[in-house]
Amino acid sequence: MQLYSGWHGNGTECNDINECLTQSDICDYYAECTNSDGSFDCECDPGFAGDGFTCQDLPECDNPNTCDPQARCTELPGTFSCTCNTGWSGNGLQCRDLRECEGSDHTCHENARCIDIPGSYSCTCQTGYTGDGLNCTDVDECLVLGDFACDSNAACENSNGGYDCNC
Repeated sequence: MQLYSGWHGNGTECNDINECLTQSDICDYYAECTNSDGSFDCECDPGFAGDGFTCQDLPECDNPNTCDPQARCTELPGTFSCTCNTGWSGNGLQCRDLRECEGSDHTCHENARCIDIPGSYSCTCQTGYTGDGLNCTDVDECLVLGDFACDSNAACENSNGGYDCNC
């Protein structure tokens, strides 16, 4: 008498054994078990590859087009996550420059000019001021230029960002 695996019964009546219920670890942890008459099938979950008995996580981040060029890709079990880099906003699949200078998202001094650059910004002190753009102080042109600032018959008076010559 031949016994058929996947079935049980008294021989006059045979019933399917649901291997997916009786052997919970029959497939890989990252696979789905599907019962069929007298058998079963294991299929890897989305984001995994293999025969269902052994499943390997697919390296989605190895593809340079997975995330926006201005985002970093993080591998997760069966999937991935994209996060925009500093200075960029969006969902990671699409990132756009923050354009910090258009709002108050910059730290430039009030007497500095904000210059947007991709993913960041820079600060430059305005004419008549000196510093690193984050801190700007007035240049005393009368002191710097001396006698050359004004006519010999005029007095030089320093002002914010400039100077005046008064006769």
